[in-house]
Amino acid sequence: MYDISLILRRNAQKKNGEYPVYIRLKIDFIVKIYATKIAVVEENWDDTRFIVKKSDTLYFTKNETIHQRFSKAEKIMLKLNIDGIVSFDNFESQFIETKKNDNDTPFKTCYYQYARDFIELNKSKWVSEHTRHYYAELTKLEKFQEAVFVEDMNVSFLARYEKYMRETLKNKSNTVHKSFKFMKPILSFATKEKIIQETPFGSYSVAKEPTNRDYLTIDELHKLENLLPVYKENKKLSNVLTYFLFACYTGLRYYDLAELRHGNIINQEYIELIMHKTRERVIIPLSGKAKLMLPEASNFPDLKVFKVVSNQKTNDYLKNIAIAAGINKTVTCHVARHTFATVCLTLDIPLPVVSKLLGHTDIKTTQIYAKIVDKKKFDEMSKWNSL
Repeated sequence: MYDISLILRRNAQKKNGEYPVYIRLKIDFIVKIYATKIAVVEENWDDTRFIVKKSDTLYFTKNETIHQRFSKAEKIMLKLNIDGIVSFDNFESQFIETKKNDNDTPFKTCYYQYARDFIELNKSKWVSEHTRHYYAELTKLEKFQEAVFVEDMNVSFLARYEKYMRETLKNKSNTVHKSFKFMKPILSFATKEKIIQETPFGSYSVAKEPTNRDYLTIDELHKLENLLPVYKENKKLSNVLTYFLFACYTGLRYYDLAELRHGNIINQEYIELIMHKTRERVIIPLSGKAKLMLPEASNFPDLKVFKVVSNQKTNDYLKNIAIAAGINKTVTCHVARHTFATVCLTLDIPLPVVSKLLGHTDIKTTQIYAKIVDKKKFDEMSKWNSL
C-alpha cells in the first residue's frame, strides 16, 4: 500500500521566511519526501486544499509547478501499483528521470520561483535599489505571462516578450534592453546549474540607443552657487542644494551621497569609500568648493554627513531650484555626476584620472563624457559662422 500527498516542511524555513513544498510518499511504513522546488510563506499555504493561496503574488505559477510535479508522481505510482512493482527505487527511477518519452513530460523549473531564489542568493552583494529593480522586472514579466518556465525561455519567447513591451507597454528600446539585462544573469546561472544548455541571449539582443546626458555648465553651476545665500532661511531647499552641489564637486551617486559618513571624510581633505553600485574602492580629493559644502567635522564616524531626502523628493526640489536659477534643463540628482565628469574634462583633467574618480570599472564608460565635451567644443566653434 502507498499514500502520496503534499506537505509544507515547517521545520525547514528558508532565510526569506518561506517554507518548501514537498511531495510526501509513504510505502508501507516508510516515508520519503521529494522537492517540488516551490516555497511559500506559511500564511499563503492552504493546508486543506494543498495549494498556494491567491494572497501570494506568484500563486498561479507556483500552483502550476506544484500540480505538474505532483501529477507526475501520482501517474508513476498508479502505474507501479497496477504492475504490482511499488517501491521507492522504481518510483525514483522514473520520477527523477528528466528524459522525455511518449507518456511523460519532464519537470520544468518555474522561472519566477527560480528568479526569486537567485535574487535572495545575491541581494547581500547588491544595493537595495538593484534588488527592487529585479523584483519589479518579475512583476512586469508576470503581466505578460503568468506561467513561465526556464526551459521554455528561448529566442521565440524573448521575441514575443519584446513585442509585448514595445506594442502593449509602449516601451522604448532602452527600457526593453534594461528588462533583458536583468533577465540575462538569471538564465546564465541556470546554464551553470545545467537546467538549460545555453542562454537564448547568445543569439538574441536588443541594441541600446544613445541617450542625452544632461549636465550643468560651469556658468550654470555658478548660478546655483549664487542661490545658496538666497535660500539661507529655507532649510529644505538650502539642504538639498548644498548636497547636490557637493555631488557636482565630487561625482557621487545618490546612494553613495545618502550613505556618506563622517568616517569617509579623511582629515577633511578627501573621501574614501566603497561605491555601492560597483563595489569599487575610490578616493576623491576634495576641492575648495566641495569643502565649503561640508558641515562641521564630527567625532562620530558613523554619523551621516548630509540629511539626504528620498531621490524623488530631491528631484522635486531640484526642479524648483533650477527654475529659480533660470536653468532650462531637467535637473535631477544624477545630473550632478554627469556635471562632475564633464567639468573635469572641460578643465583638462586627464580621462584616466576622471575614470578613477568616478569609480568606473571600464574607461569606455568615461569616454562617453569625453564625446560630450568634444561635441560642446564643435557647437561653440560654430558661433564663428555667424560673424
